[in-house]
Amino acid sequence: MITGDEKWIVYNNVKRKRSWSKRDEHAEALEKFFERGIMKLPEKWQKIIKQNGQYIV
Repeated sequence: MITGDEKWIVYNNVKRKRSWSKRDEHAEALEKFFERGIMKLPEKWQKIIKQNGQYIV
Protein backbone atom coordinates (compact mmCIF):
# COMPACT_ATOMS: atom_id res chain seq x y z
CA MET A 1 0.00 0.00 0.00
CA ILE A 2 1.51 3.35 -1.02
CA THR A 3 -0.03 6.61 0.18
CA GLY A 4 1.20 10.04 -1.00
CA ASP A 5 4.88 10.53 -0.32
CA GLU A 6 4.97 7.86 2.36
CA LYS A 7 5.66 4.27 1.46
CA TRP A 8 4.00 1.53 3.43
CA ILE A 9 4.90 -2.06 2.84
CA VAL A 10 2.26 -4.40 4.13
CA TYR A 11 2.85 -8.11 4.03
CA ASN A 12 1.64 -11.07 5.94
CA ASN A 13 4.54 -13.13 7.22
CA VAL A 14 2.97 -16.26 8.65
CA LYS A 15 5.39 -18.83 10.00
CA ARG A 16 4.16 -22.20 11.07
CA LYS A 17 5.85 -23.62 14.12
CA ARG A 18 6.30 -27.25 14.94
CA SER A 19 4.01 -28.65 17.53
CA TRP A 20 4.99 -31.16 20.20
CA SER A 21 1.79 -33.03 19.55
CA LYS A 22 0.81 -35.12 16.62
CA ARG A 23 -2.31 -34.20 14.69
CA ASP A 24 -4.45 -36.94 16.23
CA GLU A 25 -3.04 -36.62 19.75
CA HIS A 26 -5.29 -35.04 22.36
CA ALA A 27 -4.16 -32.36 24.80
CA GLU A 28 -5.09 -34.55 27.78
CA ALA A 29 -2.76 -37.31 26.60
CA LEU A 30 0.11 -34.86 26.27
CA GLU A 31 -0.61 -33.34 29.66
CA LYS A 32 -0.51 -36.77 31.31
CA PHE A 33 2.70 -37.66 29.48
CA PHE A 34 4.54 -34.56 30.71
CA GLU A 35 3.03 -34.77 34.19
CA ARG A 36 4.26 -38.36 34.59
CA GLY A 37 7.72 -37.31 33.43
CA ILE A 38 7.88 -34.45 35.90
CA MET A 39 6.66 -36.66 38.74
CA LYS A 40 9.50 -39.13 38.01
CA LEU A 41 12.23 -36.48 38.29
CA PRO A 42 12.82 -36.69 42.09
CA GLU A 43 13.25 -40.47 41.84
CA LYS A 44 15.71 -40.10 38.97
CA TRP A 45 17.64 -37.37 40.80
CA GLN A 46 17.96 -39.63 43.85
CA LYS A 47 19.39 -42.41 41.66
CA ILE A 48 21.96 -40.01 40.24
CA ILE A 49 22.92 -38.83 43.74
CA LYS A 50 23.38 -42.45 44.87
CA GLN A 51 25.64 -43.08 41.86
CA ASN A 52 27.82 -40.02 42.62
CA GLY A 53 26.55 -38.09 39.61
CA GLN A 54 27.05 -40.86 37.06
CA TYR A 55 24.46 -41.23 34.35
CA ILE A 56 21.75 -43.84 34.72
CA VAL A 57 22.07 -46.51 32.06
